[in-house]
Amino acid sequence: MTARFRIDPAPTSEQNGLANLLPAQPEGNRRQWMGEASERPLRLVAEAFEPFDNEAIFIPEGYEENYAYPLIVWVAGPDAGEIELHRIMSQVSTRNYMGVLFRGTDEELAAIRVPKADHDELLQACEQRLFQTVRRVRRMFHIHTERVFVAGFDQAGSLALQLGLQRPEWFAGMAAFAGRLPETPQLLARFDELRGKRVFLGAGQRDRDMPVTEVTRASRLLQSAGLRVCTRTYDADHEITRSMLTELDRWVMREIYQPAVAG
Repeated sequence: MTARFRIDPAPTSEQNGLANLLPAQPEGNRRQWMGEASERPLRLVAEAFEPFDNEAIFIPEGYEENYAYPLIVWVAGPDAGEIELHRIMSQVSTRNYMGVLFRGTDEELAAIRVPKADHDELLQACEQRLFQTVRRVRRMFHIHTERVFVAGFDQAGSLALQLGLQRPEWFAGMAAFAGRLPETPQLLARFDELRGKRVFLGAGQRDRDMPVTEVTRASRLLQSAGLRVCTRTYDADHEITRSMLTELDRWVMREIYQPAVAG
């Protein structure tokens, strides 16, 4: 099933797609900003854009206004900023994707490991902020709404998995580096919609915080639910490395150009 970023948890028609939910892109505005940005490839747009509410945006080198770019939503902690997004996206690819930083709150990240009584409310608020984040990016840039990927590292990687598993209709795939499978109730409740969904799991072979055995366990559980899981281990500690991000690029490209190929 083709993913399209939607707001309806049970989409039934093309009219629910993000492209139809969002206002038309302001062509004049976009040309104005992109003309400026094109003179500074790899520029991060944050405080310069009041509508983005200080969110960090990654613009690919040689941005082409008429091309619908895949979007990588990089989930991070509340203190993450433009520097982290630039470091991550420039190692994934300088040209292939738009990128946006999505900051999880301390409460949302903690609830992934130890579910709270108000977990559902926290998750709903997180989902709404995520939708609004992508909405604002889509207003200014040309985004392919069927090629939105969510990814993160450590607890933020767990939150990325949570968002992807709870909203499978929103994402073409989800990726977590050193991220544990969320310990939340009914994680795979949307069984039918998750079947065939692509997941990337990566971890360092010397990672004591996220042992390879945990990655393997998560991979088997997701595969048993019908998801297509790509699992990779690296010569690394509890960290995210260039080789991990390079492989993330390859994994996303396989979904775009060879969607029928597993893993």
